[in-house]
Amino acid sequence: MKTNPVMQRVRTLTRHWRQFTANPEAKILRWCLKTDSARMLDAFLAWHNEEDSELADLFMVLPVPFENRETYAHQLVQHLADEFQAADEDLKSMELPSGWQPIQSHDKNESCQELIAVASSMHMHFDGVIEHIALVLMPPAIADREQWQQWLHDLARVTYWPSNIRVLLADWLPELKLNAWASDYSDAIVTQKPVLDMEGLPLEIISQLPGSGPGFDFRRLFVQIGAAATGGRLNLVHQYAQEAMAIANAQGWHSLGATVKMLVAGALLNAGQGDKSVAIYREARDLAMKVDSGDPSRTATVMTTNFALSSGLVGQGKFDEARQYYYEAAKLADQSGNSFASFDSRRMASYCNEQMGDYQSALRDGQEAMRMLESLTPDERLQSTAPHLAIRLTEMAGKPELAKEGRHIEQLCNSTLQGDWRSIAQASTKA
Repeated sequence: MKTNPVMQRVRTLTRHWRQFTANPEAKILRWCLKTDSARMLDAFLAWHNEEDSELADLFMVLPVPFENRETYAHQLVQHLADEFQAADEDLKSMELPSGWQPIQSHDKNESCQELIAVASSMHMHFDGVIEHIALVLMPPAIADREQWQQWLHDLARVTYWPSNIRVLLADWLPELKLNAWASDYSDAIVTQKPVLDMEGLPLEIISQLPGSGPGFDFRRLFVQIGAAATGGRLNLVHQYAQEAMAIANAQGWHSLGATVKMLVAGALLNAGQGDKSVAIYREARDLAMKVDSGDPSRTATVMTTNFALSSGLVGQGKFDEARQYYYEAAKLADQSGNSFASFDSRRMASYCNEQMGDYQSALRDGQEAMRMLESLTPDERLQSTAPHLAIRLTEMAGKPELAKEGRHIEQLCNSTLQGDWRSIAQASTKA
């Protein structure tokens, strides 16, 4: 029986982890990974926090946003306490030690030394059950990159560090923003570059699936197109796309044909061939328009191709044509009840109008976009691109000819976003 391709990669990461923990002097493991390996890192962590894991290690994932150097360690300690409390009943049911509580500190400026001490306290609570506790640093947002680097220096300089406490974090290729930090503390930090071949994963998976016929052949070719596009091999993209389109055309699968065209156009765009990409996006939209009106996939297919074509036209500076497709996408999004798409299509139509100097239309479309967010929660609104739109709208409203709209725009943005949207927009841009 062939080994599951996903598990093969999980085992690759496991081998690297074992090499790291075999060194009692190593404190921090830095994995240099391609961004497409993020889901495999998630799979590794999920697998080894299951009972079937061959590791006697506990991976404490810490998805805590980094705000500043002074309070981050305290936030991590609080997260550990909250996670343990939430799992207390499960631990009891599995007859594992429960009831752990960290040493309570009212000082929000807890040091990294205290963070490691708290982790060590947790390990002692699990004495004989867990070999290592791994603190997995995965901040979803970093408000200040310079302070983040300073905090990591603080962490690496911790003196009291039991060998059963480890830290894991990823440094993403190709930027590798932590090279200097890792070099400065090479005695404590181990850098590994696991080779996971995520590009080949879909092909390995589909090669193990049984099946035959047009549908199976189309799926295989579709996966091959995606893999070739990821690797930048345009000759193979065109070859597989031609074979896939032959099947789609023979079967009358216009929606699937449009999807193939979208893949090809995206590959061309990534290769810097914008004009050819837009031409293929047009072909994709033409195919989408041929989908039968009774087909439930029609609306989504046409809307997606409209967005893609509009984006390509924006890249060419053809804002007038692009906004027309965004308007069409907005109508389709409204019909399907897709609030995010309703918002985004109007946001981009507003941008097109602004680039054309039609500020009145830009403000109108932008305000309509903000109103599309009413069905979303306040957090969802702030996590979208709405804060950036709000910045753009208020800047436009500051023009002398639009002075009358200025106060209304500010009120709309404040009432819709209900938070410090300016700081959020600035932080995400800086990060």
